[in-house]
Amino acid sequence: RRAIIEGSVLGDNVTVGANAVVRLSHIGDNSIISDQATVNFSVLGKNNHIMNGNYINLCMTYDDVFLIHGPYQFSIFGKNSAVMAVINCDIRLDQKNIMIALQDGLVDSRQSLLGVAYGHRSVVGGGNIIAPGRIVPNDFKIQPPGNIIMNFSKS
Repeated sequence: RRAIIEGSVLGDNVTVGANAVVRLSHIGDNSIISDQATVNFSVLGKNNHIMNGNYINLCMTYDDVFLIHGPYQFSIFGKNSAVMAVINCDIRLDQKNIMIALQDGLVDSRQSLLGVAYGHRSVVGGGNIIAPGRIVPNDFKIQPPGNIIMNFSKS
C-alpha cells in the first residue's frame, strides 16, 4: 500500500494514509489525510483531518477542520469547522448564474459553478444538502435532517 504525493508541500507531522492521493496541494502541520482520501489543488490549514475515502478538490481550509464523507469541491471551510456526510451542490443544472444571499439581498455570482463557504466554528451534520454558493454563518450548527429515513415497505 502506497500513497501518491505529487507536486505538493506537506507541513511538519503530516500523516498521509494508505492509498491516499495528494496532488498539487499544500497541507498544513499536524494534518491527517486518511486512507484512500484524495486532496487535489487545495490548501489545507493546520490540524485538519480528512477522513477515509474523502475527495477534496479546489478547496481551502483554515486550521482545525474535520471533513468526512465528501466530495467537497470549490469550497472554503472556516477555523474549527466540521462537515460530515453533507452533499455540497456546486452547479446549477440549468446553467443559470448562482445567486448568493447576503445581508443586503441577493448578489449575482456571475458563475454557474460555485462551492459553499462554511464559517468559523460551523458544524453541519450528515444528510444535509447545501445549495451552490451558500454561506454557512460563523458558529452555525445544522443538525442532520429528521426525514432521511423512509419506510418503503408495502402496507
